[in-house]
Amino acid sequence: MSTPPPNPVTFACIGCGKTFEAPAILFGGRELLPERHCEPCVSLNAITTATDAENDAQAQRRDEWLMICPPLYRDTDPARISSIFWDASERWDPSGRIGLGFAGKSGRGKTRSAFAALEAAHQLGRSCAYITGSGISRTIRNGFDINAPSRAASNRTLAELRTADVLLLDDIGKQKWTDHAEQEVYDILEERTAHCRPIIWTMNSTAREFRERISADRGDAILRRLTDGEFAAEIAVEFEAIGTAEAKAA
Repeated sequence: MSTPPPNPVTFACIGCGKTFEAPAILFGGRELLPERHCEPCVSLNAITTATDAENDAQAQRRDEWLMICPPLYRDTDPARISSIFWDASERWDPSGRIGLGFAGKSGRGKTRSAFAALEAAHQLGRSCAYITGSGISRTIRNGFDINAPSRAASNRTLAELRTADVLLLDDIGKQKWTDHAEQEVYDILEERTAHCRPIIWTMNSTAREFRERISADRGDAILRRLTDGEFAAEIAVEFEAIGTAEAKAA
């Protein structure tokens, strides 16, 4: 014969103070009378907990973004930026596998537009990394530093450039890399391309100017990984700078 359910007990909600009835809880034949919440308060607490968790997650994302984005690029007025670049950053799908490239003259908002796109990916919870062309050279040099912490930091940064969900390479093609730096950049681009991890990049140079600063055996290969292929970047240009057709014709 089944045991009949215990009689309901009247409780005072510890949330709102209202009384309500609920079955008593039996343990070892004894009736337990824990503090309880009424159903409306339980629902409200669940909503509050979820809201608090989302607020905490948003605060964490904001803190992480401040670590990625330099102060200069955190507040941007789209009206002061080339519409070609800003519109491209807004059209770009931050959840996808296609990259985004900006090529044009200095002072037209390429970097600000690139950071706007990167922030959109960051807000979706994707891991993001940022480095400049000169920053890559500096990081690689630090990898040979006599100081062990400096070498370790360099290795961590290079690993992040390879594995971050989305990478922003800013102002590439302006500097002349060493042979080792060129190879490292090529390896980073190759690994990201192979794993369909999008790259956002900015460049002031034309394709011809870029090739003049890169060794002959790597220049076109690097350009192709930035501009060509199924998952290469959509490119916003303000002058006849760089594009898939130009890279192919070289």
